[in-house]
Amino acid sequence: MTRQSKEEYLLKMRARYARAGRAGRSKLLDECEEVCGYDRKYLIRLSARFDYDLNRTLDEIRPGYSFDVTCQGTVPEAIILK
Repeated sequence: MTRQSKEEYLLKMRARYARAGRAGRSKLLDECEEVCGYDRKYLIRLSARFDYDLNRTLDEIRPGYSFDVTCQGTVPEAIILK
């Protein structure tokens, strides 16, 4: 598996990981370990990174947007609007 294909695979798995419960996350980590050959702790750290979708439009942001005092919640929205 090439580095690029691992990155694409992990990007898709990160979204599934975020939606999964505890048991589901464990299974996803098992699968990622087997497919990519990465250590479980490394995969957990990768999943904890912030994943901002900078391709969203203002109309897509507005319905679910609310002010967030943390940089993680507000700064990406400001970047998109710029």
